[in-house]
Amino acid sequence: MPLPTRAVDASFDQLTLEEAQCLKSARWPVYVQCLWTATEQPGPRVLSLRTAQEAGLSIAGYISLNDVYGGAYHIDSGRAGVPNDLWDALDFVAVDVELRGIAIPNILQAIDWVEELGKRAVLYTSYNAWRNYVIPGNSSAVSDRGTPLWNAIWDKHPDFDYPTLRYGGWQDDQVFMEQWSGGTHICGQFVDRNTIVNPELVYGQTFGEPTQSVQSIMGELLTMNVPIYGSDGPVTLHQLLHRGYHAAGAVSTTARISKLREAATAAQNALAIHIQQHNTSGSIIDRFSPEHIGRMADLLDQLEAELRIGGGE
Repeated sequence: MPLPTRAVDASFDQLTLEEAQCLKSARWPVYVQCLWTATEQPGPRVLSLRTAQEAGLSIAGYISLNDVYGGAYHIDSGRAGVPNDLWDALDFVAVDVELRGIAIPNILQAIDWVEELGKRAVLYTSYNAWRNYVIPGNSSAVSDRGTPLWNAIWDKHPDFDYPTLRYGGWQDDQVFMEQWSGGTHICGQFVDRNTIVNPELVYGQTFGEPTQSVQSIMGELLTMNVPIYGSDGPVTLHQLLHRGYHAAGAVSTTARISKLREAATAAQNALAIHIQQHNTSGSIIDRFSPEHIGRMADLLDQLEAELRIGGGE
């Protein structure tokens, strides 16, 4: 499926199925829902995301910060109450910075926490807000860490205007999306309109359904039912791969590959300990053999190359 080039974002207007289907037909394939305004959760946020999903739209979220609490508090406030399957399905979560007095350390904390929660982080702001409202103004701290920019410039033209008014150290190829109009009604839904400038920053080459090659690699990985012992108890590789796997989630997919690599190492260590303590032979040796673990690592390399994830690990 071609990478998306247009998106709408909404806050308090509840999305109906008819509106969502209309948006998809009108070639607005990405629906971004406000999860937290810095003071409250929009009432229809979960239902609107469910409806967008049902209509076949890709979904994402944004969470606003203010100067009262730290960044992690706001991210947790946006995350709270969102069912796990919906959270897993979000293509990205934007940290919204448009209010006065927000300090850079709190912005960085919010971005870090979004990524800690397994989502691709994007920074939403504008020339005026970043230069005049953020403390210190016009900082390059966020662009330096590689977080893509969602630039707001309401000129009512869907072209790419950031090169005419740059700020914060972001290069043109670091701009993921540009919001070019404020609230307007499309298909009956009150939304802002956006042009996705560099979709590969979030979607890589994985928008839509996995390719046949990815499906084949995933299929073989799923046969490797290696137990992984984490903070939440034993989890098999099969469970891990099926736990909210979403082909379009760039960072969440990257994080899963990273965790699977850890699983391969853990399996090797488990084998060594088991042999040392129990002098075990037979099926468990076959199951955790170096050849088996090596094949898993090779498959993970293939999966990573096939996905070509933008925004990197």
